[in-house]
Amino acid sequence: MKALLMTSGLLGLTLLGNTALASPMETMTVIYRSPVDYALYQQKAEMLGYFQLELHEGIRLEAKTQLTQMATRFAQADNRLVRHSPQVNLPARVLSAPR
Repeated sequence: MKALLMTSGLLGLTLLGNTALASPMETMTVIYRSPVDYALYQQKAEMLGYFQLELHEGIRLEAKTQLTQMATRFAQADNRLVRHSPQVNLPARVLSAPR
């Protein structure tokens, strides 16, 4: 019991000592800009935002048109294969369960 009290007392003292030696709080620096600088910053941010939106929309539209073109080419090729394939009348196989 005595050893437990001494251990907890030492731990408490070391914890209190570490908080006193902790690094100082973070500081935040605020820079005040002129209204013209802020307006230029806002305009640049809006321009870049619109550019990103247009870029993503362009990529999406390009992918959609490519997929549509591939689908139409596939359908045309499939129709040609069906029209030019020989008609073979094979007897249908009937599968039954083993007896």
